[in-house]
Amino acid sequence: MAASIFAYGQTSSGKTYTMVGITERSMSDIYDYIDKHPEREFVLKFSAMEIYNEAVRDLLRPDATQLRLLDDPEKGTVVEKLTEETLKDKGHLLELLAVCEAQRQIGETSMNEASSRSHQILRLTIESSAKQFMGRGNSSTLLACVNFVDLAGSERASQTQSAGMRLKEGSHINRSLLTLGKVIRQLSKGRNGHIPYRDSKLTRILQSSLGGNARTAIICTMSPAHCHIEQSRNTLLFANCAKNVVTDAKVNVVMSDKVLVKHLQREIARLENELKFHGSAYTSNHADALREKDELIKQLEEQLKELMGQKETVQSQLDNFRRVAIDENFDDHAIRQWVSILLLLHFIIKPYNDLLNDILIGFLLTGMCLKMLFLLLILTMLFMENKMV
Repeated sequence: MAASIFAYGQTSSGKTYTMVGITERSMSDIYDYIDKHPEREFVLKFSAMEIYNEAVRDLLRPDATQLRLLDDPEKGTVVEKLTEETLKDKGHLLELLAVCEAQRQIGETSMNEASSRSHQILRLTIESSAKQFMGRGNSSTLLACVNFVDLAGSERASQTQSAGMRLKEGSHINRSLLTLGKVIRQLSKGRNGHIPYRDSKLTRILQSSLGGNARTAIICTMSPAHCHIEQSRNTLLFANCAKNVVTDAKVNVVMSDKVLVKHLQREIARLENELKFHGSAYTSNHADALREKDELIKQLEEQLKELMGQKETVQSQLDNFRRVAIDENFDDHAIRQWVSILLLLHFIIKPYNDLLNDILIGFLLTGMCLKMLFLLLILTMLFMENKMV
């Protein structure tokens, strides 16, 4: 699990003095924990850097080469070519701390004869593995990173009476601290809007510590002098915003290749099962929909076939009526009129079409007399009247 400790406040308020004690005591507690857990194997790695005038420099190297910041998809922001020493013991750590103190940029101002002119970040990486599983290919390693951050103090040119290089240094310090304040204020409101991590190298390096996977503690220092009341007020406002920031610290586990392969295989199997489940459900629903569609089409086809048959039957019957009425040589014009009326009645009494057709065609084909035709018409009219009643 990652952790970070900050010291924030105006210049000459005791930040560096506080962080020296915090760093040494924290290292001592870590080594005490290691001594109490002989069943685990620990590897400690130490690195140190400073941000001076927005330039990143390695404190474990004598040269002042500026280092670049790179974005790693797994680790986040990393410092290119930063020296990382594997610690042998607690004495080795104290030696490296002394080297860092000697390499750091310090200058004199009217408020502090040994003012820190840069932000210092000391990073301790701790790897822990169970000894009984080491070398078997199925072990996992716990990884933790602790940052000890000594921020340069905010300062006013009117109070420090800075000029030249000191004024330039103070300008860069205030600009980076201003960006830090913006990030803290935005994080205290939530992560919905844009957070300007990339506006400063300090906030970019400490991005995971400020609002990510880390536990963070901030020590705010103030001067008791009445002339610094405005700076003290700003420090309290910063602290009030910082306490509302919520981080999500998790245990970082580094798996061996064998364990990682097994983990990925289980994940692949889980995803395949989900695909099969959702795929089968989709196939079943799709098949049901197609089946219902086919049944509906079949019903519509049968209804259409039935309607076409009825149409052909009616058309055939009409043709028969017309042929009988035209081909028979009836001299009486009234007979033809009554035949036309009967054809019209055919559509009105369609449900009884078969019975009436048989009676009508039989009478016409046998050459019945006009009286019989009138009788048929009367019977038909009576039948319809009874049906309507």
